[in-house]
Amino acid sequence: MQAEVAPFLIVEDAEDVARSLVRLFAMRRPTRLALTAREAEKILESVPQLAGIVVDVGLPDGSGLDVLERARQRFPDVPALVLTGRLERELVNRSYSLRGEYLCKPGTAADFVAFIERALASKKSEDVVSRDALDAFASESQLTTRDVAILEWVMRDTPRRELPEKLGLAPQTTKMHVRALLRRTGATNLDVLRQRILRQAIRGAVS
Repeated sequence: MQAEVAPFLIVEDAEDVARSLVRLFAMRRPTRLALTAREAEKILESVPQLAGIVVDVGLPDGSGLDVLERARQRFPDVPALVLTGRLERELVNRSYSLRGEYLCKPGTAADFVAFIERALASKKSEDVVSRDALDAFASESQLTTRDVAILEWVMRDTPRRELPEKLGLAPQTTKMHVRALLRRTGATNLDVLRQRILRQAIRGAVS
């Protein structure tokens, strides 16, 4: 099964700056653009994963740091870069508390390319570790090919309502396969199962 490519998300209201950033980031990965906090929230709800997020602090309808805080709820480990023209202690501290890198505008192409490289390196490492853990778990639990297909999408943070479409199955058939997978593994739900595999991946990475 071919994985969807996780895009970058650029949240920047200055259209000339936004276009330049999109051109630069799109050379390496698909890139989504939001000019407002509201647009960013819609994108965050619609994508199963992100390669990285760049947020401008000053947006016409809110703060980019609020956008990053909401992004962290769904993508806790996504690499983040915070842009601002204001070097204020409060902004810097909040950026760091949200695990975002801090860059004063305008920044240089080299600054952004370095962030892209770090983000993609992080994503590649995470995918390899998670894939190895999933393969090991599937072998230990004697999972079927269908079980593994379900878990592949679950590990990518795919919304549950989208599983039937991703798997090419009817909703009721999908529910039947999910129930069978949960019985085989003794998990109460798919989120519990995902966390079990992630913990296994972490143990493998540090052992």
